[in-house]
Amino acid sequence: MPTYKFTISMPTTDTLPRNRISNTVYFDHVNVMQGTDLESICDDLVGVWSARYGGAAHEVKCSCYDTDAPPNYPRAESIVNAGSPWPHTSPGEVALCLSFCGENGPRPRERGRIYLMPGLDPVNSITQLRPTTATQNWALAWATTSNASLPDIGGIDWKHGIWSPTTKTFHQAKHYWVDDEWDTQRRRGLKASSRVEVAREG
Repeated sequence: MPTYKFTISMPTTDTLPRNRISNTVYFDHVNVMQGTDLESICDDLVGVWSARYGGAAHEVKCSCYDTDAPPNYPRAESIVNAGSPWPHTSPGEVALCLSFCGENGPRPRERGRIYLMPGLDPVNSITQLRPTTATQNWALAWATTSNASLPDIGGIDWKHGIWSPTTKTFHQAKHYWVDDEWDTQRRRGLKASSRVEVAREG
């Protein structure tokens, strides 16, 4: 069964490539798929990301790749609201992790995660010491929302899960969770635009 890699990205603050946030998810299918079928999954993933972040007017892009055919060019792509960045006033480095694993539990090469950015959705507050239960459930909705979440993408022939490039194996995700702690994604921080400094001798 072939496994496909889907990368979902969103521009934040502006359209500079360095200010895009992205996540990668893997899906397995019972058959080798054609470009039009893969594009449909890209469309579905774009829809999930747009809905979960509550931004129907801002860009979400999804690209699909093979996992076993380098050099790896996109097999399919989908994009909505191209060129419209997601506004936010909170630090981009603050993330919330949605974790998942296969039926054997969170073993090495059988566990995965995506780093979500609650600050993009105005219903979330990232000013508290820990994520609220509501914010945790916001992240968990990527796995629980009926017909609009990762386990439901594409129907019964598609399986969301974990791809190990080391062992070349796929494990279907069977368990999802969100801890009450923030994660830090330093690469999502804005580039410095000013500096304060001092030269001193003691």
